[in-house]
Amino acid sequence: MGDRGILLLLMGVVCFTLLACEGGGGANAPTLVATATTPTAVHAATAPSSTLGPTQTTASSTTGNFRLLISDEENAIGDFARLLVTFDGFEIERASGGWYPDDGLLVPQTPTVDLVQLQGAAAQAIWEGDVEETRYIKLRLIPIDPAGVRGELAPEGGVPDHLDPEGDFDADGVLNRDDNCRFIGNGADGDAQADSDGDGIGDACSIFVELPSGRFEWEPRDAQGKRAGFTVGGVDPINFVFDFSVVRRGPLGDNDYLVQPEIGDTGPYQTFVEAKDQEKNDEGEEFTLQLGGEPRPGTNSTLAVTDEAGHAVAGASVRLKVEGLLGDTDSEGRLSLEIPVGTLKLRLEAEKDDADGEMAVKFGEDGAAETDTENDGLSLRIEGEIRTGTTVTLLI
Repeated sequence: MGDRGILLLLMGVVCFTLLACEGGGGANAPTLVATATTPTAVHAATAPSSTLGPTQTTASSTTGNFRLLISDEENAIGDFARLLVTFDGFEIERASGGWYPDDGLLVPQTPTVDLVQLQGAAAQAIWEGDVEETRYIKLRLIPIDPAGVRGELAPEGGVPDHLDPEGDFDADGVLNRDDNCRFIGNGADGDAQADSDGDGIGDACSIFVELPSGRFEWEPRDAQGKRAGFTVGGVDPINFVFDFSVVRRGPLGDNDYLVQPEIGDTGPYQTFVEAKDQEKNDEGEEFTLQLGGEPRPGTNSTLAVTDEAGHAVAGASVRLKVEGLLGDTDSEGRLSLEIPVGTLKLRLEAEKDDADGEMAVKFGEDGAAETDTENDGLSLRIEGEIRTGTTVTLLI
């Protein structure tokens, strides 16, 4: 879209309303204000408490100026019921030279994550706290086992949405809640439930997944090839998401996989849905979307709306609140709209069945954007940077 391109990405909506205006808000304006440069929690629909593993839930208040989260691309991870990765620690390199911390590693408070539960925008925090306030240019993440990790393959047809803990899916005489191989019958006799590495996945169903190296590194460079990075300091904490992808190397059925980093989706200012451990979320609380990016004039932005399942909807109706229907989204849920120069506010309303969500974007005199979000069952999020006088592409 060139100079006139702002990308607003909307997912999981049946009706979307946009108002571009120059004046104040009026009675129906959204209310929850978040500064544009702040990674801000946006609440969404309640997640069921009976889902397997971690569920998407409300984030606790951030402790410290830095958080490290893990996420996973939707690649071959669908072949697994569980894929557990345990991290030994991480360190970050100062732009001025030397690594933080000066000795050793920062050790995760939650060292083990299940990548199956962290697909797409979902991410789970493994460490949060204070780091030295300075500029950093590299992050190195160390797994506990540099050779690889263990996973449990999903049954044919995929993992059920809900698994009764008192049931016996594989009919091997061991209840699901006690069975370390829930989808492959390994029984209860003798050493049938053996788990030699103690990871909770029985030997009968444990699949080895290779890690291509003993560590993962993020070291971004700008268009000129110079080392880029991020700065820790000020009011807002840094949410750093390290994204992975599970890749099948051989034909289906060979059980030959590896885990590799997705550097393009790794770094600060990523948009994500925060996941918490299921054991800490038995009540099925709301899940949280994070507002990522630094919305400033001159670069692209992404606005996303998801339902509680995180699904996008094609063929949605898009309306300009004042002028009426603009059209329907295409098969990918996209529709373009021009935002005139001089626009001071955008108002967006998303509706699906009984759920809805709202977001307002306000442009200051210096061009900086401020967002204002309110949600009831749907969440809207925006990442990147916003400017007026551009064409907006909506993805619903």
